[in-house]
Amino acid sequence: MVWVGGVPEPRLVVREMERSGVLDGRWVRGEVVGPAVGEAAWDRWRSETAVAATPVRLKDQSVRWMVLAEGRLAREGNGLSHGGRDDRFVIEDDWLCGLDVPVRAWWWRMGEGTRQLIERRVRFEIGQKANRSAHRAEVQGHRVYLLEESAEPWTVRTAIEAMAAMGGWEIGTATIPAEEAEASLGVAVDVSKHLGDGLTALLEAHGLRVHREMTMESGSVVERRGIYPAWHGRRVCVVGSVLGKGGESTLSVASGPEYEAGRSWTAEGGAWEIESTFELVPGWDPALAGPTTPDAYFAKTWGGFATYANVYRLWVLNEDGYFTQAPYGQPVFDLGTFFGQPGLVGRRVPFTDCLVLDETGQRKAAVVEMSFDDGVTWSRYWGAVTTRTDRAGIYLDDVFLPGEYLPLARLGVVRVRVTASLICPEPVRMSRWTGNPFMGLDPPTTLDVSSAFGFRRVDQASIHAQGVRSGQLASVEGDSTGAMTSWLSRYVQRVGRRDAAGSTVKTELAGLWGQLRVGDELTGLSVAGREADGRVMRVRKVTCHWSAGEGGKAGVGSSVVEGSWEWMRE
Repeated sequence: MVWVGGVPEPRLVVREMERSGVLDGRWVRGEVVGPAVGEAAWDRWRSETAVAATPVRLKDQSVRWMVLAEGRLAREGNGLSHGGRDDRFVIEDDWLCGLDVPVRAWWWRMGEGTRQLIERRVRFEIGQKANRSAHRAEVQGHRVYLLEESAEPWTVRTAIEAMAAMGGWEIGTATIPAEEAEASLGVAVDVSKHLGDGLTALLEAHGLRVHREMTMESGSVVERRGIYPAWHGRRVCVVGSVLGKGGESTLSVASGPEYEAGRSWTAEGGAWEIESTFELVPGWDPALAGPTTPDAYFAKTWGGFATYANVYRLWVLNEDGYFTQAPYGQPVFDLGTFFGQPGLVGRRVPFTDCLVLDETGQRKAAVVEMSFDDGVTWSRYWGAVTTRTDRAGIYLDDVFLPGEYLPLARLGVVRVRVTASLICPEPVRMSRWTGNPFMGLDPPTTLDVSSAFGFRRVDQASIHAQGVRSGQLASVEGDSTGAMTSWLSRYVQRVGRRDAAGSTVKTELAGLWGQLRVGDELTGLSVAGREADGRVMRVRKVTCHWSAGEGGKAGVGSSVVEGSWEWMRE
């Protein structure tokens, strides 16, 4: 039945309904039966809200009208068919139409308690670019976070709440598992073009979907929306409801293997960046140095300076072992032990800024210190210093080495240390397996999530460690190990199994199954007469077809359900 403006219109007969996508999008198509419809009727229909619903008899024998779609009725085509007029219509889903809008830039918070319209993309950023405001604001009856250059991270829940306020729609987030709702946003979301595209990207990245419950109550449509995990759905047995030759159950496998092969899924996050205090070793040939070496050798203005350019000036960590070979003979710094990743041999890793912040909120530059009493006391080096970009090291860059430094350096009593950060040459990797390796191996998949998960730590050996632990110094520390582990587990659960199986299955069911939801599990299916061996069909799309009955009215029909294989959950 179709209502237009609250009035039943028997002339509008539904022929097809589809329900699909993580947004639970719907559309209904049909035709006008009976006498030709004038333009005045079409004008009235187009200006009113149209509702397509089907009756469902409950156990207590009462009837409830389940809404298939609600929206604007549009004329899809007209022409001559079988000697008469052929008028077709489509009901465009109000929910999807409301999401097909761009979001304005006034969602930026500029300054204390103010908002300003600026020309900027409305984008939920992640990682170091995170742009959630520190405090909520009242917007269209919702208390939500705005966008602000504050580096506060968005969670799945706060991002959805902000998008709901932007679109002016209601949606429940209480049905999202707490672990996933409070997880950091895993993808940057751009809503500058279409709000629906942004919401789709967010839900797909986190294995979520919208579920809509629409019913007719007292002549009006009541819609309840909630967000659920993609795997959350009802289990429906369809034995005896599958169409096939001779009445037997049939199921077509459109593509992919019947059984799921094994596959390795690896997430690569950012690399560990660790601040510490490192003692350096001389980076020059000891044969070129000595107490009797003339001072002129160490002046950059001397014509033969190139030969002695590194003497008493270049201090290195020797992380790649280059300065261990002759003629240097210096000990190698063990990167593998420092980062807890064995095998980091022969790798060059330049120093980066400290992880602690200065009074302006910026990361401190590397701190160079010297000791002239075998490390008992240390003081900041007062001369010019350049941090090497090709390796972990520093260069004393004065035209003339300071007079106080040079004599002690000649005697070999100077020790140099640097407080800075090192970035591990290998990213943080986590792996999960799906499928059965005995059924074969699919190509491994690597997921780059470095923009979403960061790893930074101030080591206990850093001169700043005590200040950071006591709260006197601010830093940009962060460890996403737990968040990245949870994200990968959810990813392979919702996407990995489906992609690893590589199968899209489709079945035609007898009767109308318009109340099947995306995410439901179908049981009782078989392939080529064999049981599905503990597998279920996870519903992705449902399409119902009504046949033409007497007088053009809708008669019996069938439903085509598309989905993917999954193993049955306990």
